[in-house]
Amino acid sequence: MHLQSNARINPHNEPFLQRAQHLPRPANHAILQRARFLPPRDAQLVSLALAGHTMRELAMAAGMSAGAACRRVRALMARLRDPVVSALIEHGHCLPQLHRNLGIGRLLLRRPLRRLERELDLTRHEAEAILAYLQGWAALVMAASVRGDVSAGRRQEDGDEE
Repeated sequence: MHLQSNARINPHNEPFLQRAQHLPRPANHAILQRARFLPPRDAQLVSLALAGHTMRELAMAAGMSAGAACRRVRALMARLRDPVVSALIEHGHCLPQLHRNLGIGRLLLRRPLRRLERELDLTRHEAEAILAYLQGWAALVMAASVRGDVSAGRRQEDGDEE
């Protein structure tokens, strides 16, 4: 079953929602920050899954089968852990807004490329070139962050080191 982005998880399941108030482990903080860019229902699924709820509980609250809930959460988590998505959200403020919108729309939200091209007034070639650029840019950002060169989202030049 496909989740509708404007739908919410069943608010009438009080015991389930009370347990959802527990804060997830600190290691999941980055995933939760990225989940803010998802449609509300998907963000809720991720939040509740990270809070430790079973897939059966998620399925009951979301009104879907346990298998569908499991597949949905797994797909969402894979997208949220994607290194390009991570770089776009955590360091994307230094990119042109067009690049960031295209990257998040395509890689995180899985919107059709043709639709994004129309909305952002791009040709297919331009959209594919931007997506290819983002792959390389994210690799550089991740390499710089491993070396400790990324400060406040910008890569320091070799001459800036002291």
